[in-house]
Order: sequence, then C-alpha cells, then structure tokens
Amino acid sequence: MSILTRIGRLITVKNTKQKAFSNENESYKTVLVKTECGKVKCLMFTDIELSRAEGRAAKNIEDQPQQGFWSKLLD
Repeated sequence: MSILTRIGRLITVKNTKQKAFSNENESYKTVLVKTECGKVKCLMFTDIELSRAEGRAAKNIEDQPQQGFWSKLLD
C-alpha cells in the first residue's frame, strides 16, 4: 500500500511488517523533506524522537526558521 502526502506534512504510518513479539513500534511519524540540493527524502520518527526534537527546538528558539509569507498563504 502506498501512502500519498505532500512535502513537509507530518503523518502517522502503520508499521506493516512488525515482527511478532518484538519491541518495534506499531506506527511511526513520517515526513517528506526536500534537501538543500533539491532531493526529496523520507524521514521516520518515533514519538520519543519527535519529543526530543521539540525539546531541542524549544531550547534553541533563535535557530528556528520562520514560515514565509507565501507559505502562510498556501499551506
């Protein structure tokens, strides 16, 4: 099954090949990002990894990018 989404939209995907009796997560958060050289990549995170990233962003407010004018209108 293929899931369609837009670049930059964080979605939840089910772990379709989860091994029986394993510690693997039932689902992941995933997002498509465009790199600086224009290549599209898929990134997957657990809830804990996203929580850590949010904490890091909260501690480094001065380094956070801001949403642009057109992005605010179109996204």
